[in-house]
Amino acid sequence: MATYVTREDLAAPDTLAAYGYGAEEAQSIFDNTLPLQNYAALRAYSGRAIGVRITSAGIAGTFQRDDNDTVSADNDGTIIVDVSNRRWKRIFDDVMFAAWFGAGGDGEVDDTAALNGLTTAARALSKRAAGQPGATYKISDTVNINCNADFEGCTFMAPASLAVPAVKTSGTTAGGQIQFIGVKYPKVQNDRVFGDVPTAGSIGIQIEGARDCKFEFYTIRGFEENLQLYSNDGITGFISYNNHYFHEILFGGKINVHMKVESTGWINQCTWNGGQFAQISTDKAAFQTFNLQITKIGATGNNPPNGHTFIGCSMEGDFYRTIRYALDAGISTSYFSCNTWLNCRMENSKGMEFSSLALYDHFVNCLGANGATYTGSVMPNVTGGTRLFRYTMDIAAIPGAAGFRTAPSLAFFQASNTANAVALGAGISGQINVGLTAGGAFHTYHPTNPALLHPTSSVNTIGGTPKLSFGDGTAAPVDAIWYNNSADWRHSFSLSPSTDNARALGASTRRYSNIYSATFRPGAGAVAWTSGAGTPEGTVTAPVGSLYTRTDGAADTTLYVKETGAGSTGWVAK
Repeated sequence: MATYVTREDLAAPDTLAAYGYGAEEAQSIFDNTLPLQNYAALRAYSGRAIGVRITSAGIAGTFQRDDNDTVSADNDGTIIVDVSNRRWKRIFDDVMFAAWFGAGGDGEVDDTAALNGLTTAARALSKRAAGQPGATYKISDTVNINCNADFEGCTFMAPASLAVPAVKTSGTTAGGQIQFIGVKYPKVQNDRVFGDVPTAGSIGIQIEGARDCKFEFYTIRGFEENLQLYSNDGITGFISYNNHYFHEILFGGKINVHMKVESTGWINQCTWNGGQFAQISTDKAAFQTFNLQITKIGATGNNPPNGHTFIGCSMEGDFYRTIRYALDAGISTSYFSCNTWLNCRMENSKGMEFSSLALYDHFVNCLGANGATYTGSVMPNVTGGTRLFRYTMDIAAIPGAAGFRTAPSLAFFQASNTANAVALGAGISGQINVGLTAGGAFHTYHPTNPALLHPTSSVNTIGGTPKLSFGDGTAAPVDAIWYNNSADWRHSFSLSPSTDNARALGASTRRYSNIYSATFRPGAGAVAWTSGAGTPEGTVTAPVGSLYTRTDGAADTTLYVKETGAGSTGWVAK
């Protein structure tokens, strides 16, 4: 049979002595076994224990007294300050939970302060903040996540009227950066009715001043900008070398993703993996929708977002602009954009607005890129796209020369299945200079005047036979030389030597077997030698010295010489 020992039995002097404890030591043991219900009870505690247990659901845990700390503030989750100004610190490993800081996650009570308390404490202690999967946290202001965090499976619900970021990740000081953190963001949504214009300034998630981080996103919907990366050096710091992973969908915003640079800020060299980026038809009917916008505000700095790689992102949908560059008009220098879309789906994309200042953007194996309309005919390189291939190379002027940075690129190769379009085009200074049409014609154009819309030369076919045409570019070329049949070429223009009296037709060992001409004009070209039936007198006009061979003449009437006059008379038979 078990024997039960009561507290009073243990406290008896004889029992204490038997176990080797004094009365004070025993009391300390008893104190440490007493549970406290909540933080309020701990704050009111003035006993001698060095460790206590909190028992209320959500905040339960063990706290240890730290007598060496006299300055830490009460953070309402992992550090509690009691009435005697002693610090009680929660014992835990790596993860700090939202519930510890009072976040209920019921979607009814505002959890903004509790969530900010969690992330602030996690950053200060270099720990990871976490929410409860399945919880919906109601927020009324920005929640700052500047630490390692795991909110996968959680939802942050903001009001549609919120005119600031719902979630923000940023450096802790002006111009500073956070580095080497990993964040699994929650689903971030608001209660905006689709078709209503989003509140100006509303942002789902905003990232500022971060590098070498891993960010994972789930659903973001309903904001003026669902996801914004913002850099203004000296204020927010640079954004670079981050990896973005999209597990769900961004939709129902005016802009899905916005990379926004001001002044000498910088957003570069990040990867974007997966996800679906969509728009709502009722939104598009009410306002212009953009999937990806790349913005440079102000002419200072040669630094719009660059070097980004989008991998397997689904950007399909009838956005007003699927991709839009909005670069300050004052920028006078081009930059190496080098943004690449790899295996991205752009089916049903209607509008693309790239910039002539952005060099070396590239679509690789992107489905649907051929169906879009490109504003100003500015396009990225295209490799392996559906029925579309285009390659450009920069042939800018000598470095240091005036206009060196603004020299546009050369359209080296471009192919398309569009009827009557130039399927193969090469150009310098931003214009097509040569092109191959779907009908098989190869055209060359005026090299410096793009206003001349017609070819200056063309090689094409007439009924399957080759033809070479020439013109001045103001109209379709009509002067031509073409193959008629074997050993029979024909032309539609007059043929003259490049220099007067300095070129030969044939040679002594390369003679023409026959030369056919209605009139032969030797020497200076004034006199003529022609032929015909009947007398030339009164019928053939020619200068003095001309000859006429009569095809029906007889003795003394076969050859005529023009001896007098400038008209049709003065012919003498010989």
